[in-house]
Amino acid sequence: QYIGADAVLYVTIDEWGQKYQVISSKAVVRAKLRLVDCKNGELLWDAEAFAVQQSSDGGGGLAGALIGAVVDQIAGSMVDRTPELSRIANNSSLNNQVRGLLNGPYAIEQANN
Repeated sequence: QYIGADAVLYVTIDEWGQKYQVISSKAVVRAKLRLVDCKNGELLWDAEAFAVQQSSDGGGGLAGALIGAVVDQIAGSMVDRTPELSRIANNSSLNNQVRGLLNGPYAIEQANN
């Protein structure tokens, strides 16, 4: 009411971060999005954002998988993949052709080639 917003986007983060298993690791982002009308509290739109990036053993068998897992764990502590995955998850839920948000008045027109 103080800033005159028409709607509020609520985001509930269900999963976020790196998950390490014995011979692999994965980065996971999962969130629920809800767009709510400020005047009456009505739910206008909802979706789930999800993205995962799985490491692989690179075809090196068990020894290669174990070495890959150690490297992933060391590199994973230095490089966090979740911000990039969150952008992918948000983009796929907001721009989904079936359940995504409609373009607003300030949307950039794309040329049809």
